[in-house]
Amino acid sequence: MSKKEEIRSRIEQLIDENGLNFRKVSLMIGKGDSYIQRFVRLGLPDRLPEVVRKQLANILHVNEQELTDLPVSLVPTSSPNSASIKIVDIVACCGNGIEALSENIIGTWDIPIEKYKDFSTTSPENTCMFQVAGDSMQPTLNSGDWVVADVSQNYISVDGLYLIRTASGLSVKRILSGLTDISVISDNSNYPNFTASIGEITILGRIIYILNARKIG
Repeated sequence: MSKKEEIRSRIEQLIDENGLNFRKVSLMIGKGDSYIQRFVRLGLPDRLPEVVRKQLANILHVNEQELTDLPVSLVPTSSPNSASIKIVDIVACCGNGIEALSENIIGTWDIPIEKYKDFSTTSPENTCMFQVAGDSMQPTLNSGDWVVADVSQNYISVDGLYLIRTASGLSVKRILSGLTDISVISDNSNYPNFTASIGEITILGRIIYILNARKIG
């Protein structure tokens, strides 16, 4: 059993020991009534946001370190005047399905809060930043570009770019929603597009910002 699985199992145990249930705990932390059940049973989100983790630790009467696989001291927090975006060690393949499923925090990108508000209204705790690889999303994304994803949008809120997981692995694709199926689009016409049902792909977050990487000199 992985560390993340152990944490989810521990949370379920603590909820039972405290005479609570998934729905009640979800509502106590201000989330939808299935939020904790989705986290425990499906691993969605991959990690609890810091604010949620602190609330849950208080409700379950445990140290918050029990609820994360990262040292709490290494979990970034934002100062009142800046936004701290987690930099994640992940390859979101924009090519042929090359994947690295490691999602460990390797640093932060700290920017003035006013600059952050220019491109996002979500809490910085709900964002992560990672580098893409491959050419299937050219010209929108080039290999080596950095993107910021809103991981609280692990559903199709609007048509746009999303980090998704399919049977082929992780990728950033353009998602267009239909009545019954969704279209998964590669902006590079050399790559095929396909349609899928909601159950065939997992939405991990919506891309909200692109930083084009260009080496000078």
